[in-house]
Amino acid sequence: MPNPKFLTCEEVSARYRGEISVGTLRNWRAMRIAAERLQSLVAREGHSDSIIVHPFSTNSHAKIALADNGNGRWVALVGSCNWLASDFSSLETSIRLRDPVLVGQLIRRLAGLAKGAARTLA
Repeated sequence: MPNPKFLTCEEVSARYRGEISVGTLRNWRAMRIAAERLQSLVAREGHSDSIIVHPFSTNSHAKIALADNGNGRWVALVGSCNWLASDFSSLETSIRLRDPVLVGQLIRRLAGLAKGAARTLA
């Protein structure tokens, strides 16, 4: 089987006559490499079943946390705030969902995102 020829970023940009820039191609490559490295760290820690790192946009800006409430039910937090990186000086909103039907719908949407479906949560 012959070795495939991989094009450089410059060759791809030239082939598509400026429709895509070399910088964009390098950013995509960097995102893919970063996602692969992060996923390997997740796997090394034994969390591959519960954490998936995407090298592409899921078209969602929402931040979501799911947890069981200790009584056999799930709760969810959905918001716009970058909870782990915010100084909380801006007006941000989050909502806590406890209704099993709503949490179930959210989980189904998340499953679609995890499979690469380009859906928004809006």
